[in-house]
Amino acid sequence: MQLKDIKRDIVENKMDRVYLVHGRESYMIDEIVKMLKESLNPGMLDFNLKVIEGESAGFSDIVESVETLPFMDEKRITIVRELPLLKSGKNSWSEDDEARLLKYIENIPTTSVLAFVSQEGIDKRKKPVKHIIKFGSEVCCDKLRGSELIGWVKGRFESSGLSISNSDIIYFLKICDYESKNSPKTLRDVENDIMKISSYLSGGKEVTRAAMDKLSAASLENDIFRLVDCIGTRKGAQAVKILDDMLLQGTSGIMVLSMIGKQFRIMFQAKELKDLGYSQSAIAQKVDAHQFVVKKALAEGLKFTPGQIKDILNECSNIDQLIKTGLIQEKIGIEVLISQLCSKK
Repeated sequence: MQLKDIKRDIVENKMDRVYLVHGRESYMIDEIVKMLKESLNPGMLDFNLKVIEGESAGFSDIVESVETLPFMDEKRITIVRELPLLKSGKNSWSEDDEARLLKYIENIPTTSVLAFVSQEGIDKRKKPVKHIIKFGSEVCCDKLRGSELIGWVKGRFESSGLSISNSDIIYFLKICDYESKNSPKTLRDVENDIMKISSYLSGGKEVTRAAMDKLSAASLENDIFRLVDCIGTRKGAQAVKILDDMLLQGTSGIMVLSMIGKQFRIMFQAKELKDLGYSQSAIAQKVDAHQFVVKKALAEGLKFTPGQIKDILNECSNIDQLIKTGLIQEKIGIEVLISQLCSKK
């Protein structure tokens, strides 16, 4: 069963009695859980929705919730998160309780929906997992593909008042690097990129490749390289100008600060590893970064001593705390940081 299928079930009020929702796409799982909740009478959620954390869940906890009749609504929904019984390794369930749960899953009341949810992974070899799939519906929340992914992206752009062609969606996904086999990107990352473009373009406009190129992750990373280079050469005014441009393009101040800190951390680690005799490719694997990023970090690192980089990381952390506690505005905080770093010798 795909995301669109369970959406249809919920909208048409034709939900199965048992669902197994799992996968690495936490965005999809959160969306499904949200839709399940929204299918209930909002004024009666406290009576008709139960979320059970799997680590502390026993057979009786699940049955008690499922057997409770809905109050002023057609259904009662029980969501069990991260049940150890469905995963590899040992768990605290007795063989008797496991057998009772498997039998019970075959006879869930028509007034209830029981959803097992896992973002941490399940073991499909285990009998409880096979039993739930046999008597219920499995929703695998891994990366969206093909027409379903294109439709999802188009819908997100249209909800922001923007139009985009299918060919440009394919281009957008390519620069997002969502579909690559080993890409860590999730739908949440893709949505962040869509929001960035939406804040840059006013409603009613068509999304262009020029706008996508300007706001792509590669462009953002390049801006950070330029900003760090300005700090290294003590060009404070130019660094602030780059910061202003990034903020105008919709990049959040916290993200800019985080990326500055990340760049200096990679710089520090790369310098240490190079001194130990590691090659660029080996350093890239160690610090979990692209070789191009490592190459740039090593070049920028020549402008700073290890002690200076440590001080910079501490100052980034201090500014981050001041911003998050509301003691200073994002833009002002980063400008202060740039001023402090460019005044160092």
